[in-house]
Amino acid sequence: DSDQVNFLSRGLRAARPVCRLLQGRTPIGTGFLVAPGLLLTNHHVIPSRAEAADFVAEFDHEFDVDDDPVQPKRFLLDAESLFATSPKDQLDFTLVAVRPRGLDGHALSDFGWLPLDARPDKILEGEPVVVIQHPDGREKRVCLFDSELVDRLPDHIHYTTDTEGGASGSPAFNRHWQVVALHHASIRTGRQRRGAAELVNEGVRVSRILEALKSGARVSGDLEPALRRVGDAAVAAGGRPAVTAPSPASPRDGQAAAALEARGTRIRRREKGHYAGRKGYDPGFLGKAGLRVALPALPEWLRDDAATLLGSKETVLDYLHFSVVMSRSRHLAFFSAANIDGETLDREVGRKDRDPDAVSVEPEAAADDWYYDPRLDEALQLGPKVYDDTDFAFGHLTRRLDPVWGDEREKRIANDDTFHMTNCATQHKDFNSGSWQALENAILAFAENRGGTPRAVTVITGPVLDPRDPEVLGVACPTAFWKVVAWAEGARLRAAGFVQWQTRHVEQIQRDLEAVSLDRAKAWRLSVREIGRLSGLDFGPLPAADDLQGPGPVHERLTEEALERLFGR
Repeated sequence: DSDQVNFLSRGLRAARPVCRLLQGRTPIGTGFLVAPGLLLTNHHVIPSRAEAADFVAEFDHEFDVDDDPVQPKRFLLDAESLFATSPKDQLDFTLVAVRPRGLDGHALSDFGWLPLDARPDKILEGEPVVVIQHPDGREKRVCLFDSELVDRLPDHIHYTTDTEGGASGSPAFNRHWQVVALHHASIRTGRQRRGAAELVNEGVRVSRILEALKSGARVSGDLEPALRRVGDAAVAAGGRPAVTAPSPASPRDGQAAAALEARGTRIRRREKGHYAGRKGYDPGFLGKAGLRVALPALPEWLRDDAATLLGSKETVLDYLHFSVVMSRSRHLAFFSAANIDGETLDREVGRKDRDPDAVSVEPEAAADDWYYDPRLDEALQLGPKVYDDTDFAFGHLTRRLDPVWGDEREKRIANDDTFHMTNCATQHKDFNSGSWQALENAILAFAENRGGTPRAVTVITGPVLDPRDPEVLGVACPTAFWKVVAWAEGARLRAAGFVQWQTRHVEQIQRDLEAVSLDRAKAWRLSVREIGRLSGLDFGPLPAADDLQGPGPVHERLTEEALERLFGR
């Protein structure tokens, strides 16, 4: 009983499309690509379109030939574009689309796929059933030994191949590396084997999965597009593991500047004198007697990490109507603090409406111009590479519109000032959406108070800079951002805090990352006191001005009702 040595090479090719499925940071099961951009796993692993949004497909969670760990590549699922499923008590499968680019810029097409062949008799009793799996969420493994097919049923096959929890959703192959079944369970047959009750593994036959997609029986969802993708002649060709040509090189290794030009983003520089006389954040902006909100204070253990201005011991970078304090070690802001004047706030100022004194900027091309601040060592400002090579956006900390108030010239200067790398952080392109965007819009509307008296509002924003933050392209990327809002209500100081996590968007999350008991896929109202604990910052009088404090819960889901309660009056 022998085979050609290329059996091993084909096995490596078959392993490429197999991935570990994580819900948040928790490994739940295994899956594999069955067509470009389409993944197959069990229904009991991903039971619904809504739950698929919490999952990440992690490829290359394995060891190389020298027993060194390979760097995993993570991809978000895209259930909105395609999702089909059959219940656990039927065929127990789910087909779901995967986004074409990973969180670190890798192409999904690099991993190939495992075609699904509709022929029913691709394996016979007594032949080996090979399973590639992530047992118990560990590195990828293959089971070749003691792997005999013992029975074929109408919907399933039974085999002796060894598996563990976490292997649900693995491909089961015949000896020619064709997928014959989707592994889903261990069962007792009721028979005796070698003097003991027989326990076998069970897989759902591929031929039955394809029949269900054709007939519509026992399956729901996007059946026609799913069948079209797995049944495409170019996809199913030969029935053996497929590969594609390597994806075009990403704009790394010295090509970032050219890519930036191609995308319309330009990094510019200015002279120090351009910033002369900037009036930054005003601690007395709320205007009531005794209601001062100073910039957050760094505790002693963080002060040495505060970046100082060139030729100075100062740590505060003043821009028009907002100020920034930078972390030397992280090349990101500790925080950015802004004042909002609802009376003269102007939402009509666009991205191209830049500083009228900066004659070097072409107005029609200025929408995506960003700047290094010449008052700070450029090496302490995170550059464009991590944004250019990934799905991270140039994320404003102080929102672009927050400081856009005053006379017409001031509005444009303040707008332009928000486009500094010092006011920028690695936020996933999908971060500023949903409830977080609704929060920022509610704050502006609250300041404008149309139909009433406009308000003065202070907003302080920053990342949670945890030393355990995962690295992407050598950059430690925050997994959460916070926002503290302060305003005056009569003679009383009011404050509220909020946090949003982007953990599921960030590549390479460390397994031992200490969890805060919050849903990382959602935005939350969080007590200012808790934000102080997360960030290490001292917010002065603001924790006491926050209604959300002990005894009782210190966080609540950020919903429209919560925003209405806070900012709707």
